[in-house]
Amino acid sequence: MLAQILSFTDMVVVKVTPILNEIVAAFLIVFIGLIIGKILGNITLRFFRDVDRTSLLRKKYRLANNLSTIVSYSIYTIAVILALNSLNALWLVIVFIALCFTVVLGFSVLFTVRDFIPNFFARTKVIKKYDIGKTYSIKRVRGVLENVGVLEIRLRKDNGDIIIIPHKEVIN
Repeated sequence: MLAQILSFTDMVVVKVTPILNEIVAAFLIVFIGLIIGKILGNITLRFFRDVDRTSLLRKKYRLANNLSTIVSYSIYTIAVILALNSLNALWLVIVFIALCFTVVLGFSVLFTVRDFIPNFFARTKVIKKYDIGKTYSIKRVRGVLENVGVLEIRLRKDNGDIIIIPHKEVIN
């Protein structure tokens, strides 16, 4: 009886050990990737802050912070991909990402078409009804009609603000 229990536990250990080794290796890959990503992000931040002080790349947006974030996240992504590859689960993640991308793309197309078609066809009514350069009051906004675009009109208020109104809102 004891021999059977010992042989069963040996069999379980022999089967489970390689799987646990792969999981531990994957966690180590991710952990090392996080460390390397953080270090390289900080190095990039310091380098571009020094370049920024010399005013070669002075921009309105913080270039140094953005570039260091891109470097860090790129390293994180590579580490996760390597970890998934070590677990032989990379194909599953790629299929999941492709599925998510397809769903997002589909919804984007649906919302674009939903907004584009009514505004595009309402344009002909707007062109017939309104003249550029005249003052109109549309949707509680009073201003001079500056432009009739493909999907919207532009009104300039007395204070100089430009208000953009979709054609379907103008017609309703």
